Amino acid sequence: TNYVASSGSLTQTVNKATSSPGLNISPSPGVAGQASTFSVTVTGASGVPTPTGTATINFGDGSSNTVLTLSSGTASTTHTYATAGNFTVSMNYSGDTNYATATTTPSFTVNQATSGTTLGSSANPSPFGQSVTFTATVTGINPTGTVQFFDSATLLGSVTAASGIATFTTSTLTPGPHSISAVYSGDSNNAGSTSSTLPQTISLST
Repeated sequence: TNYVASSGSLTQTVNKATSSPGLNISPSPGVAGQASTFSVTVTGASGVPTPTGTATINFGDGSSNTVLTLSSGTASTTHTYATAGNFTVSMNYSGDTNYATATTTPSFTVNQATSGTTLGSSANPSPFGQSVTFTATVTGINPTGTVQFFDSATLLGSVTAASGIATFTTSTLTPGPHSISAVYSGDSNNAGSTSSTLPQTISLST
């Protein structure tokens, strides 16, 4: 009764919501030469639609980034580290119309791969005084390092492995039975390993 009708207006800004990005890596720690699964989860805010967009993963080992498209706020991929070590992984969420960008940077440890060592003989039995060659074959991630050859507890010699192969030749074994083994020292990417015992017979020359 005292006032005429009127109206007013203002500009209301609605900022993007904050998301919670997560990156789960399994198995953790990883193993050199074996694939690990990287699972992305981007959790949104209450009352706001589920985050969409992409997640970019940098694995921290110099390899190319991987870009994943979120589905229901999740995505996953696998990656294989060629070397052991400690890596800083980063996951960058691109954001969308409702959410701002976000980043998480977990640390990830990659352990040495498990190696295996097998041992063979060039001749068994072999005549006393003649050379016999023992060959150790090491499996793993491009194994390098040293292989020691033993006769029971006696060290016969040490050889540097090349492409996973180490050979040792001797003609000094005495007549009779011997128990030969090879011990691989390991390297930055491979854990050490020991072969099974090889029964070696040195026979008297006829």
